[in-house]
Amino acid sequence: AVAAVVFILLYGARVPAGRTLLRAALAVVMGGILGNFIDRIRHGFVVDFIEFHIRDIFHWPTFNVADSAITIGIAMLLIDAVKNPELEGELEKQQE
Repeated sequence: AVAAVVFILLYGARVPAGRTLLRAALAVVMGGILGNFIDRIRHGFVVDFIEFHIRDIFHWPTFNVADSAITIGIAMLLIDAVKNPELEGELEKQQE
């Protein structure tokens, strides 16, 4: 968790100011990581408390707000990658 937060902080510092979605996504992911990390420090495990089920027919795995933040942040990262295809050209230039 610490390594992931350090990576996000270092990477986030290099993100241009105009990349608002990317910056927000990194912040949301980092918040989720820190939330689960705090649970591990305080309780020795992550407290999952949100549960969806339909009687005995369907049961989604139990999760918490931090897990949701990580998932939403990753979805935001994917949306940012799709919305900014010009980054693909930059990678190709770097490889030449």
